[in-house]
Amino acid sequence: MSEPANYSEQPVIGQRCPHDYQTNCGNCRLNSICLPLALDFHEVEQLDRIIQRSRPLQKGEHLYRQDEIFSSVYAVRSGSVKAYAITDNGQEQVTGFYFPGEILGMDGIAKNKHASSARALETASICEIPFDKLGELSLRVPNLQKHFFQLMSQEIAEDQQLLTLLSKNTADQRVATLLLSISARNKRRKLSAANFRLPMSRTDIGNYLGLTVETVSRVLSRCQKMEVLGSTTRRSPSSTPTVCAPSRTAARLSDFRAQAPAELSWHAGRAFCFCNDTSTKMINHAAGLLFSPTREWQKIEVRGDRGGNIFYFLVLALLPAAAWYYGTTQIGWSVGDGEVTRLTAASALRLIVLFYLAMVISIVLIGYSIHWMAISYGATSSLLRGISVAGFTATPLLLGGLIGFSPVLWAALLIGIVTVSWSLYLLYLGIPIVMHVPEDRGFLFASAVVAVCLVILIGIMGASVILWDMGFAPEYTN
Repeated sequence: MSEPANYSEQPVIGQRCPHDYQTNCGNCRLNSICLPLALDFHEVEQLDRIIQRSRPLQKGEHLYRQDEIFSSVYAVRSGSVKAYAITDNGQEQVTGFYFPGEILGMDGIAKNKHASSARALETASICEIPFDKLGELSLRVPNLQKHFFQLMSQEIAEDQQLLTLLSKNTADQRVATLLLSISARNKRRKLSAANFRLPMSRTDIGNYLGLTVETVSRVLSRCQKMEVLGSTTRRSPSSTPTVCAPSRTAARLSDFRAQAPAELSWHAGRAFCFCNDTSTKMINHAAGLLFSPTREWQKIEVRGDRGGNIFYFLVLALLPAAAWYYGTTQIGWSVGDGEVTRLTAASALRLIVLFYLAMVISIVLIGYSIHWMAISYGATSSLLRGISVAGFTATPLLLGGLIGFSPVLWAALLIGIVTVSWSLYLLYLGIPIVMHVPEDRGFLFASAVVAVCLVILIGIMGASVILWDMGFAPEYTN
C-alpha cells in the first residue's frame, strides 16, 4: 500500500502501485493514520490476516448501499469515496468524503445495516475489515479496541461539526471550512496542504454543504478574485469537474473564513484552482451523446440536476418542428412518380404546433415515469433528473427530425430507424450512470421505460385520430 497517485505531487521510486491489493498493513505507508501506533509487529500481523483486499473500485462503483446488511468496516487505501443517503423523498444527501487512511462504514453498527451508501469518486482501493473478526481480535488486542472507539468518537464529533457548519455559517465560511479540512487531511498523509485536487464535483460540494451549485461556483470565483485562491482552467474532457486548492498559507484561508460576513479585502499566496465551465453549450451535449455517449452521460451525471437540462430539449424540439413546417409547405413530398404534395401554411402551422407539444409532453411524461419507477429499482432520482434523462435520450430523434427540410419518405423512414435505435442505446447506457444503479438493474429499468414509451406512442396515435375528426386534418395546396 502506498500514497495514492491522485494526491502525490511526485512519483515515489520503488513504491508499490497504490492499487496493489497484495500490499499488507506492515508495509503500508498509511498505517500510521488508520492503525493505532501502539500496535507491535505481531499485533499488526494478526490484524492483517483478517483484512480482505479485492480489486480496485472504479469510478461510480458502490462499496456498499443504504440498507444493506452491515458486516464490515472499510479503510480507504487509495483514491476517494463519497458517502450519501437517500432521503424519504428520494433526494440524495451527501454525508461525507473519505480519503486514503480513513475508515468508513461504521454507520451500520447501530442497526446492523448501513444508513448510507458509499460510492467511489475515482479509482479506489479498499481494505475490508470484517466486523465480527475485528471484535474478536479487539478482545486480544486492547489498543485496537481503543483505537476504533476513538474513530467512532471522531465520526460523531464530525457530524456535530457539520450540523453547526450548516446552521450558523455563511456560504463563504462553509466552503472555506471544507477546503481547510481537506488541506489538514492532506497534511496528515504528508502531502501538499496547499496544492491538491478535489475529486468531488461542485454538485457534491454544494449538496454536502447545503448550497446550490451556482453558490459554490460564485464563492470559488470570489476567492479567486480576492487572491485567496489561484486559478487555472483545464478544458480536457477527462479533467476533474472541480479541482481546487486553498492558499499556500492555510492561516490566510482561515482569515477568509473568519472574515467572510464582512466586506473585506483578503490577500494570500497563490495556489491552483481548476474549474470546468459552469455550463456546456447545446451543441457539445448533442455531439457528445452522438459520438462519445458514455463520457457525455458521465459529464451529465457529474453536473447534476439543472434547469438548463429542460431548456435543452425545449429548444432542440423546435428544430424538427421548423424543418417539417418548411419541408411540407415549401418543398413537398411525393410517392413514386406521383405529383408533389404540399400542405397549406395554415394547416402546417396547426399540425406543427401539435407536433411540438406532443414531443415536449411525451418527454415530460417519460421523465416522470423514470422518476416514479426509480424507487422500485433502488435508483437515485428527482423529477428534474428523470425529465433530463428523457430529454437527453431523445437527442438523436430530435436531430433526425431535420430530415423534414427535404421530406423524402424513404430517407425519413431510414433516418427514423437509425435515430430510434441510437436513442434506445442512449437510454440503456445512460440509466445506470445517471440513476446510480448497477448495469443489470439498469437494463430492467430501461426496459420498463421503453414499455412506457410504447404506451405513449399508442396514445399519440389515438389522439391524432380524434384531432383529425375535430378539424385538424391536413389541408393540401393541390
